[in-house]
Amino acid sequence: MKIVDAFWEKRNLGISCTEITLDVSDTISDLDRVLEDIVSDYTVLKIPVRNTSLQFELPKRGFVYAEDMMTISSDLVIPELNRIQQQLMKDISIEEMDDESFGVLLGEVRDGLFDSDRISIDPHFTAQQANERFCGWLGDEKSRGTGFYQFRYKGERVGFALLHDDGDGEFSSVLGGLYKAYRRSAIGNPLNFLIFRTAKKLGAKHLITNVSSNNPVQVRSLLACGYKLTHISHVYVRHSSDNKRVGSDRNTQLRQQSPI
Repeated sequence: MKIVDAFWEKRNLGISCTEITLDVSDTISDLDRVLEDIVSDYTVLKIPVRNTSLQFELPKRGFVYAEDMMTISSDLVIPELNRIQQQLMKDISIEEMDDESFGVLLGEVRDGLFDSDRISIDPHFTAQQANERFCGWLGDEKSRGTGFYQFRYKGERVGFALLHDDGDGEFSSVLGGLYKAYRRSAIGNPLNFLIFRTAKKLGAKHLITNVSSNNPVQVRSLLACGYKLTHISHVYVRHSSDNKRVGSDRNTQLRQQSPI
């Protein structure tokens, strides 16, 4: 079990947050002992899919299912492209992002570029909170030296990608996507292939990324580009206000069941 004080969420969301990642061998008793000391406003719980014993116990403790987080990896092999993809590749380019383009990216994010993550779908948070969380994340990635790239299609900015060198030929595709005006276009897969080419030029042998089950279009697109599924975690969340209500309801039930 790994317990992390997600202090950055205080800046992003204005609340305290603890993230708990469980192992396959962790039990509900193990978790209960940890939860006794958790005082955060917001608790995020990540469980490997093979640990099935916990899933039915978590709602009793105030947790709500939010998403499955899938880790996928690629060996950066570009499949044979069809005629349409070949033409699209001629019209698409990738370049390092300058300050002006970074400002455009922030504007897209604040306009609701991301809407399927666990914060965006959570009624406890506003759309502005969810958007500013991504802006904070982007700032953190710049500070740690992650490479920022933008895509152009026939000269127009259409999307972005972040690549981080994890060492020993392993790279992470940290975040990326098409801008809202181009979401329905057919250029998604060619953009992924440009990411492959760029990562290989930087010395990558493998590329890893994470994608939420709340975004099935992206899941299908990445798998179609040759990514392989390597890990899945069930993600549950709990807000302290909900937990108090659950505890109150549980106490009420116990009183009702107790003999007079």
